[in-house]
Amino acid sequence: MTPAPIDDDAASVVRGWLDAFGDELHRFAVRRVRDRHVADDLVQDTLVSALAHVRRRGGVRRPRAFLFAVLRRRIVDHYRRQRRSPQSYDEQTDAVGRVAAAPGVHSGGDSDADLRRRLRECLSRLPEAARSAFELRVVRQLSVEETAETLGIDAAAVASRLYRARMSLRECLRDYL
Repeated sequence: MTPAPIDDDAASVVRGWLDAFGDELHRFAVRRVRDRHVADDLVQDTLVSALAHVRRRGGVRRPRAFLFAVLRRRIVDHYRRQRRSPQSYDEQTDAVGRVAAAPGVHSGGDSDADLRRRLRECLSRLPEAARSAFELRVVRQLSVEETAETLGIDAAAVASRLYRARMSLRECLRDYL
């Protein structure tokens, strides 16, 4: 099957959206992923999805809201892929180290390596929703608002997920506190 021509009506519509919302979409993506190249890719994926949607279903009533919803899903997918792909040892150590080095986390006589190993285990046991919120807010150091936007939930839900994650981690790490 041959792809649809580039100059069809759907492509013109999406080009107009790019002109109208492209910079705003890119700024939003950069704030979420903190990497301009990744943000470029995410915005491009968003526009490709928008083009496919317009070709399949026709117009969209609120294009800005539609594009941002698609972009949010792409950002969440990006973080999910990142979590699934093995990180280098240095990246893992750095992320876990930031959490382990937080004031008041470690007061026992166990080695830092034991604490980090245990913290990794505890993080892996968290429910997906709590772990995602915790990683974005604490490890990646996004604000509550940025975390909420990335996950597509409100700030109160982020706070609730963070509370649950912290309580679970506290219980899991109680021998180290």
